[in-house]
Amino acid sequence: MTRQWLREYRFIAGDGKKALDLSKLRIVFDIQKNDNLTPNSANVKIYNLSDDTANRIIKQFTRVRLEAGYQGDTGLIYQGTVIQIVRYRAGVDSVLEFIAGDGDLAYTYGFVNCTQAAGARPIDSLRTVRNAVSGSLVEGILTAGANTQKLPRGKVFFTPFKSAVQKLSRSMNSEIYMDSGKLMAVPHRGYLPKTAVYLSPETGLIGTAKQTIEGIECQCLLNHKLTIGALIRIDEEHVQQAKLDVKQKDKKNKKKASDKRGGFYRLISCRYRGDSRGKDWYCDLKGVLVDAGTKQTKDGEAHA
Repeated sequence: MTRQWLREYRFIAGDGKKALDLSKLRIVFDIQKNDNLTPNSANVKIYNLSDDTANRIIKQFTRVRLEAGYQGDTGLIYQGTVIQIVRYRAGVDSVLEFIAGDGDLAYTYGFVNCTQAAGARPIDSLRTVRNAVSGSLVEGILTAGANTQKLPRGKVFFTPFKSAVQKLSRSMNSEIYMDSGKLMAVPHRGYLPKTAVYLSPETGLIGTAKQTIEGIECQCLLNHKLTIGALIRIDEEHVQQAKLDVKQKDKKNKKKASDKRGGFYRLISCRYRGDSRGKDWYCDLKGVLVDAGTKQTKDGEAHA
């Protein structure tokens, strides 16, 4: 098992051509990701930069990248575009605070003006839409949903990027989202292939997971492998069963709340919190139940 007590991180700010590694300074970060199309947000604070360096960053740099984890096991946590940089003092410390968005340019300003030929599947249309804003997004893992029906005739896309993707999401019966500059797609009942993470007290789970109507909520030590769409396994003894609301008349919800507690979940929300010189170095997770027996293909249908 990887040691989980020697923290490591790397924070880089740049403009696409030049970059500065700020990893030797104190860093405090709060990053939130989810499986909807809205940009993932990041708030990163760097302490006690020199005036010259801080001014250079404010004037020139437009992108940030954070890798974090533990000695021998670090990976990408966040990559995005700088929305605002704020400089201020906190007691005796000077602070440079980055506010960033992942996929913010495509979501806010992206516009699609393209055509899709007859015979295309929904996942082909998604690629066409992504290519129309290729300057700000690259293709990630696109796992198609159950709808593989081909277009009977050509289709024109002339709409904001987010509107086109939201319609394709419903058509594909999939969650489509952005993660570190990549466009991703996962079927509602599926998960990203080759991403399984086993959570237990021995592998970083803190306390017990709490059962919810849809799945689980839990906290664990920071782990870069916990990406949105990843498959998580938690055994039943590590899940606290949800209490039924006696006033709840919805039998369907009552049944869900009494389902088996342990099993496999797809990660739908993750908050990464860290302080290189403080206590925080955690992930707050939310997951929904999935069928781990579903066979996944990167570019095709998910089959039970």
